[in-house]
Amino acid sequence: TRILSFLFDKVKTVDIDTNLIDYSKLLNKDRNNIEYSNMDIYNPNVVESNDWWNSGVKNEKFDVFFIDCVHDEEHVTTETGKTIS
Repeated sequence: TRILSFLFDKVKTVDIDTNLIDYSKLLNKDRNNIEYSNMDIYNPNVVESNDWWNSGVKNEKFDVFFIDCVHDEEHVTTETGKTIS
């Protein structure tokens, strides 16, 4: 997140673990272009019902998505939308 905050004007980060969000905020306290959100990105209802998404994020233009989530086959397949063989 820190490196991305130097490369891009705005960085949005999502994590399920509030402790990790708090730690990231501490590490990046000198950066003012990072927006933190707490949610379970794998919950099938999260994108549809979450205020973060509905408040305008779904209509924003993004240049890059960097996904670093769960690294098992089921979740990687979900992230990429492709079956791994």
